[in-house]
Amino acid sequence: MLRVSVITPTYNRPHLLKKLLDSLVQQSVSAERYEVIVVSDGSTDGTHAFLDAYCAEHKTFRYIVQENQGPAAARNCGLEAAKGNIIAYTDDDCIADPDWIGEIVDLFDTQPEVIGMEGRTVTIDDQVTPFTHQVVGSGECYASCNAAYRREPLREVGGFDRSFFYGNEDVDVAWRIMKLGTVVYNERMVIIHPPIPLTFMKFVRVPETYGVEILLHKRHPEKYRKVKKHNPLYVVFLSIGLRYLPGEMIRFGRMCAGMPGLWLKTMAGLLVRRVWLLLVAPRLLAMYCGLVKENKSYVS
Repeated sequence: MLRVSVITPTYNRPHLLKKLLDSLVQQSVSAERYEVIVVSDGSTDGTHAFLDAYCAEHKTFRYIVQENQGPAAARNCGLEAAKGNIIAYTDDDCIADPDWIGEIVDLFDTQPEVIGMEGRTVTIDDQVTPFTHQVVGSGECYASCNAAYRREPLREVGGFDRSFFYGNEDVDVAWRIMKLGTVVYNERMVIIHPPIPLTFMKFVRVPETYGVEILLHKRHPEKYRKVKKHNPLYVVFLSIGLRYLPGEMIRFGRMCAGMPGLWLKTMAGLLVRRVWLLLVAPRLLAMYCGLVKENKSYVS
């Protein structure tokens, strides 16, 4: 009997998506117990041709195409199409452990009071550099690359908030679901998030992501203060004032040991990042004051 619907959004990354789908084919539970729904968020490359062939070979895999609206909208699109009573989320740049789906089902079956869970997300440490993106989560991260919920509570809260266009939509939905019941950490539910290369401009433009921190704070002020223990504007102003720069230079510098070219690129990137922060700070302040709703310019 079909129990689990695995949903993943994707955009123009079939080379990464294939690795994820291959890992989902190789799950230890029988194929009849789960389906995989890929939601193409307006992909414009060869993603759809790749998915046509892949889904033809694997009958419990299917895909949906929507206009480019961001990952939160894509996850909601998958939720509407899901047939399983358990909704599991991961991302197209991840690899699922063979027992990932089995561990999700086991915990929901043995703990009926649980309505959601976050899994353990690991990376490949020796591939991490300042110019890679990776996720490492072991509780209170709620990253959508490794989370699962019972379908009805997820639908009851309205799914993911599309206002979070480039991040924190996963934390927001987890915090809202917690108001309905128990959300736990399942360390046996493992996803590998390999380091994904970042361009120089994506490295520089990281301060734009502070916008979704401000939005999360506005949606959940008490929970935000309890978990994060600071006001998001505090980080912005300390970064502008170079308070965090020495620590970042030391931390990233250690990651570049023996690679002088990468070290120079990283130090330049950290300095240019401060200039970029000065440019986006007025908009961040306007967001905090409610003068603008959000900033959708950042693309992760």
